[in-house]
Amino acid sequence: MLKRYLLITVSLVITVQLAGCGGISVKKPAAPVKRVAIASLSVSDYGGSVSANSIGSDPVVVLMNKNIAGLVETTEKSLSKRFKVKKVSTFVGTKAYKDLASEMTLSVITPKVNKKPMQVF
Repeated sequence: MLKRYLLITVSLVITVQLAGCGGISVKKPAAPVKRVAIASLSVSDYGGSVSANSIGSDPVVVLMNKNIAGLVETTEKSLSKRFKVKKVSTFVGTKAYKDLASEMTLSVITPKVNKKPMQVF
């Protein structure tokens, strides 16, 4: 009797597992990403926590402004090791790029590329 009960239980478990596995649909993997672009990059002095402090003779905010463009270049260089990168300088001044942007409601620092500010999204 115990053997029969055990056999029925094991058969039922296997049947449920097989039915469950058959119900799973396998999705086609998404196309691999080949091209990327940095659409937006911003730095924030949240709550003005560092604006009063300075390093050397420059306030931290001034240093952030001076170096944020370098972040764009460094990020593009790093991404180019794995992807084909569309440089920010090729689209930052276009009307289409500006039209996609959100209104800047936060106090953030954005880099200037070709003397044109990057937008916030």
